[in-house]
Amino acid sequence: MKKIKTLLVTFLCSVFVLTVFSCSTTVPVKVKRPAKLDMQGARTLAVLPFQPKYVDPTLSQSSMRGIFSSSNSNDKDIRDKEEICSNLTYALEETLASTEYYELQNSTRVKVALERGTEIPADAYLYGYISDYQVTDEIQNQKQLQSLEEEIPIYRRHVKGRIVYQVINASTNRVISTDYMTFDSYGDKRDANKNKLETPYQIIRSDINSLVLKIGKQIQPYYETVNLSLLSDKTKNPEMKIADNLASRGYIEEAQQKFEEIYHEDGNFSAGYNSALLLQAQGRLDEAKSQMQELVSITGDRKAINALKNIEYEMSQQEKLQAQELFR
Repeated sequence: MKKIKTLLVTFLCSVFVLTVFSCSTTVPVKVKRPAKLDMQGARTLAVLPFQPKYVDPTLSQSSMRGIFSSSNSNDKDIRDKEEICSNLTYALEETLASTEYYELQNSTRVKVALERGTEIPADAYLYGYISDYQVTDEIQNQKQLQSLEEEIPIYRRHVKGRIVYQVINASTNRVISTDYMTFDSYGDKRDANKNKLETPYQIIRSDINSLVLKIGKQIQPYYETVNLSLLSDKTKNPEMKIADNLASRGYIEEAQQKFEEIYHEDGNFSAGYNSALLLQAQGRLDEAKSQMQELVSITGDRKAINALKNIEYEMSQQEKLQAQELFR
């Protein structure tokens, strides 16, 4: 039994050592992405107030009040939706006011111009509304009071619906894009008193924040982090370990040069692959592509083929970004 335990411990230690030393180094790279939409050269932008239901944005405020005060409307639903809309509108305006890509225009001036059919003081504007809205206070369970025989229902609020929005070219009045976000969320709080439950806006606040981020990425360039995973060395070359340590400590240029030297000396596939990835990490995409193409032609390795596709994708993204910034 003692011998078996000793063998088991030795085996587990070996597995641990192999796991630790075979883990590949990951290099995080911050890259700038182009806007997902072609904003057609827009430099000024306005965010019209989002609405509790679809309303033609050219309608006057008095006409809109008539629609929302209809006797067929649920007053509480309208108030809750207005809270959602006002917070969403504010969050979008706050985000766009701090961007370097657009000058945010006064939405009231844009709205008045739309109503009067005069020249709109913005190149583009955002407009949206809530659709398919439903709030349900669902009974989750029941609580038995010790002093009474009656049971009291415990409620949890469920909010679901959709927010539709458009980006519109103001000079041509043509829709650049129409999109939507669905929400289907439950409140965190449970209570016997419905009035103490969170408001619908509080329940879907994280959905609203996600929508603001989504719209931001659609209309302006943004940053994201790409993680490049280096290959671990199977040849036990001590020089590879030195290069890998340099990369893990953030010395990207030095690590790339070291990997490249090893690759030219003995044709080590991992060294060539890692050198190409670190060229990519430095934004030297033409060199990265050339080196990865060489590996693909020599080895036909699937990892190199996929890495080459990723480099070519990065190149296409850079070309699109440069075109957007040049057009501006």
